[in-house]
Order: sequence, then C-alpha cells, then structure tokens
Amino acid sequence: MMSHTFDEEFELSLKDVNQRFICPICLALMSKPMQTKCGHRFCKKCISGVIAGRDRVKCPVDNNFFWVQSDLFIDQAFERELNSLLLSCPNQRNGCLWNGEKDAFKSHVTNCQFVFINCELCGKDVLSKTFATHKSTDCPCRSVLCELCEEEVPYNNKLKHQVLSCELFPVGCPQCGQKGIRRKDIAQHIDQASGHCPLTLILCHYQPFGCTHMDYRKNMSYHISHAVEYHNVLLMKFLQNLEKRLESIEQNFDSNINLSSNITNKIEQMQRAISMRDAVQNIFKEKYSGCLLWQIDLNSNGCVFISPSFYTANPGYRIEAQLDISGCQDSILYITFSLSLKEGMYDDVLVFPFSGACLVTVFDQMASNGKENYSLFIECSQLQRYNENCPGSSPFQVCHKLMKADDFFSPRYIKNKTVFLEVKVMQAVQSQSQGKYSLTNQRSHSYLGQ
Repeated sequence: MMSHTFDEEFELSLKDVNQRFICPICLALMSKPMQTKCGHRFCKKCISGVIAGRDRVKCPVDNNFFWVQSDLFIDQAFERELNSLLLSCPNQRNGCLWNGEKDAFKSHVTNCQFVFINCELCGKDVLSKTFATHKSTDCPCRSVLCELCEEEVPYNNKLKHQVLSCELFPVGCPQCGQKGIRRKDIAQHIDQASGHCPLTLILCHYQPFGCTHMDYRKNMSYHISHAVEYHNVLLMKFLQNLEKRLESIEQNFDSNINLSSNITNKIEQMQRAISMRDAVQNIFKEKYSGCLLWQIDLNSNGCVFISPSFYTANPGYRIEAQLDISGCQDSILYITFSLSLKEGMYDDVLVFPFSGACLVTVFDQMASNGKENYSLFIECSQLQRYNENCPGSSPFQVCHKLMKADDFFSPRYIKNKTVFLEVKVMQAVQSQSQGKYSLTNQRSHSYLGQ
C-alpha cells in the first residue's frame, strides 16, 4: 500500500465520504486523479508505482489489462470536483473551526493556531495560539526576577529562593528576634564590634587595659557606669607598665647602640609604646570633659569652619561645632553657630537622641583690664546622631544666631585674623525628685545679651 503525504495531513469534514473520491490503492483522498479505460481512478503517484516502467499492466481493481500510453489519462473534470470538496482542519479536535477547499488546506495547516507545541521548560503541550502567553506569564518554570535582589529564578522556585537564599529577604535575628533585617545584614547586626543586637555578648571597652568583663550589649552601659573606679585603676596600672617598658627599651637601646641591625626595631618599639601611652593619657585630657577651646584662623578659605571633635564625658557623646561667618540675613546680619552629634566610641552604651545645652564664649582679645567676653547659652533639644550613610542629610541640623556680624568682626574679638571660642556642652539628666531637667557637672554662666 502506498502512503500519501498530503492526504495524511487532513480529514474530510463529513464522516461519510463518497468512496469514489478515495484512491483504491492508498485509501486516502485522491491527488491528481488518473483514469483507466475500464473507468477506475487512482492517484497519479499510486498508479505510477503500479506501472513501474511497464507498457501494459493489470487494473488494480478488476485485473483487466490496459496499455499505459493509450488507456490511461488525467481526469481533469474529476480533479475539479475533488478540489471543490470542503475539508476541515485536522486540529478540529483541539478547537479549530476552519473549513475550506483543498487548495487552501495546506496553507491553513501550516499556520493553524490550534497545533500543540511542547514547552521545553515545563514539558506541557500548549496550543500555538497561547504559547507566547504561556512562556511569558503561565509557565511555572519561566524565569522571573526576584523583587528583592533582582536575581533571575524559576517562577515555581521564587518563594524557596527568597526564604532560603535571597540576601535581601527580611528575616529575624536569631539572638534577639528583631524582625525585618535583611539576610545579608544579620552578620553585621550581631557583630561584636559594630553590631546593634542587644543580646550579643561583647567585651568591655576597657578590655585592652585589663578588664575581662563580658556581657550582653544591652547590659554593658550598666557595667561601665558602675565600674569607673575599677577602670581608672586599670588605666593607671597600664600607664605604669608602659613607663617600665619604655625604660627597659631605652636601657636595651643604650646597651645595643653599636648594633646597627637592631636600631630600627628598637625605635619602632619605642614609638608604639609612646603611642599607646599617649592614647591612654588622652582619656584624661580636655576632649573628654565636654569643653573645647577653639582657635579659628580666618585667613583660611571659606566661610564655614568645623571644630575638632570632643566628648561630653567619659563615656559621653562625640560632638562637633560649626561656625558660619557668612551668617544669616534678617534685618541684621548674624554669625551662626550649630552643633552636630557624630558617631563615637561610646555610642553602644548611650541613649539617643541627646538633650542638653551648650555655652558658647567668644573671647575678648583687646589689651585691657576689663575683658568683655561674649557668651551665649544655647539649648540643644532632641539632637539626633548624624548618619553618614544617609545621602542628602546635613550633619548640622539647627543653626543658632550667635552674635551680630558687626560685633564679631570688631577688633575686640578678632586679632591677627584669629578668633578664640570656648564651647562647653552640658548634658541634661532627669531629676527623679523634681521631675524636670537639670544641668550637671558645670558651673552656672551669666547670659550676655546680643
């Protein structure tokens, strides 16, 4: 039996097909029908296979012999009748409603939207008309972007990716239970040195000097505030040991002065010891007292001057001051002054925001017995710590009018283009007995009007 490629692609729209349109050889709809002298019709391709190059053959239907050259011809009238038959799409079972003549059939089948296509991602068979939508929105294995980290992941694995591996997915701290921390920030959150988790075990800040106390971060402020005397003893012992080391190094240096190969090492040891001694001694210096003596050279470029940082106490808040000589223009031009709360070494044991006050004094530099220093008392309420990682924010949040520009630039306060200021910052504490704020550890100062 001969197969017929074209006829295998379709079926007639009617179930009961007139058998005269069916080829007796391939049993499919005829294509290019040819008729013998005995009146039987066959596909051109099918009868050519029977002839096989012979001149005289038997009819496959009634076995009567016929001559190929004279008794076989193309039946054009029957072919026109065949082409006028209405055919249905072979994808009718998939929902295609097309019906048309044989001549239009092949073009339709080539572009039919009801052919099933296998999705290589999920393995599902999908109609071609919905295949694009399936790949973009319906396929469970399609690639999508994680909304948090923008990594490409399969749609059906997105939740698993976020819960188990996405670095930006908010999770809870395994120690304190705080929610909403990005997975990649957990390590920093619980870090001993720079973290903020209240249940992380940390060492006392005085550990380099001999304190071995370890406690939760939330409890460390209590230890520091109740072990001041003990820490001072440790600092003094550390200083004494440093002095002994310096003496020993000096003696060893003198005894080995002729050994040139050891000179560099000895000098470096001395420098390290001196640096450590100076670092410890700085704890007792003025920058931890809440008081800053500030010398400003007005010859430098610019109108805004930033002070060296200093601490309100030990432990205390780290403060910077700003003086703007361009000032603010009201009806009168004023020099402005502002404070900024910076990140400090004691922040883990302090409470934010900071509330207190400061006394700013501009020193009289005229050579006279009666000094007329100018002082201004400024109240600092709810001063927030400056976040350097927040773009667009200013470290100096509130500007205060310090004094009139005409008075500031007078010879009384400026000499050789230099001005001296004193800034005293006083922390406000809650009085349990009176129920109001009071200033501690500072003498009272008189207010001099503007």
